[in-house]
Amino acid sequence: MPAFERRADAKEGVLTVRLTTSSALDERTAKELRIQLEKRFERKTILETGVDPGILGGAIIRFDDTRLDASLKRRLERLNRQLVD
Repeated sequence: MPAFERRADAKEGVLTVRLTTSSALDERTAKELRIQLEKRFERKTILETGVDPGILGGAIIRFDDTRLDASLKRRLERLNRQLVD
């Protein structure tokens, strides 16, 4: 999303969340998740979904300048580093 659109959304109190999962979400799940995000952040939320089979499972969530990586790939990388160190 272009910077000017993000600024306009922020001014209007709209939060855009980008959710990447290993497989596509069905419409019902995406709608329920959007509703939960609106309750959590107490503002209108636009949920953009994407698919990346490379993350293996879990999800990556991006909003504002925040990135939450709860993917299986990331967890396995952390486990590997702990075992090697």
